[in-house]
Amino acid sequence: MMPGEPRLGLLRERRHLAASVPPSAADRLAWVGVYVLDLKLPEAHGVLSRLRVSAPQGAARAYRIRRFEVPASRANADAWLCEDDLLDKLDAIVFADEDLLVQLEELGVDAADLKVPGLVDYPI
Repeated sequence: MMPGEPRLGLLRERRHLAASVPPSAADRLAWVGVYVLDLKLPEAHGVLSRLRVSAPQGAARAYRIRRFEVPASRANADAWLCEDDLLDKLDAIVFADEDLLVQLEELGVDAADLKVPGLVDYPI
């Protein structure tokens, strides 16, 4: 079994996962979120279009990886956060499990550390 395989199984079941990561400043909190996109659904193609990405021929799913930070004071205020509250945003799309693992590694995240968003206080 490859490292992170149980987490990849959860993603294949269309479960969103996230991990807390070190922020760039002491007054911020940061996360990486991974969303699976079912390319049979029009909504998935809408996401790809907004991010200016085309799916390779025959791809059945894509993974959207988001890294962002928020001011700790805002996140700890138990307030709703919206896209405008997110700082230092990074969005990436990959189409293969191996590419997902590489992207996560580049972001300093081990796939085994991905959890259900509520367990890492993922705010969005």
